[in-house]
Amino acid sequence: MLRSWSYHLVILVRYYIHYYIWNLLPILLEKSPKLETLVIKGPLSADRYEREYGLSCPVKVLEITEYGGKYEELEQMEHFLKKLPCLELVKVRASAINDKEKSRITKDLLMVPRSSNCNIKLKFC
Repeated sequence: MLRSWSYHLVILVRYYIHYYIWNLLPILLEKSPKLETLVIKGPLSADRYEREYGLSCPVKVLEITEYGGKYEELEQMEHFLKKLPCLELVKVRASAINDKEKSRITKDLLMVPRSSNCNIKLKFC
């Protein structure tokens, strides 16, 4: 169904992720040429396939609501930062069991290569 529609007026999408629907995200981004804010609610798991999306996608704000700092999540975050060149702000709500884990998650996220225009805001809950 997404393939036949073009969402020219969409500027904010709240995308509820389940592990089996990651393949819909590239289609959504392709069909939403004015999308500026993408909110991913749900765990950030790795997309095992190299998706070609984002090169012309104007997403400026990416919000991740459930980040646990696992390797696969960091891998997916790297993918987003690489494939969404217009990003200006990435908001991450993370969970950690102690200060050492908070420090590791913070360091890992801040070390991910990204545009100099892209800021990462991290909040632990």
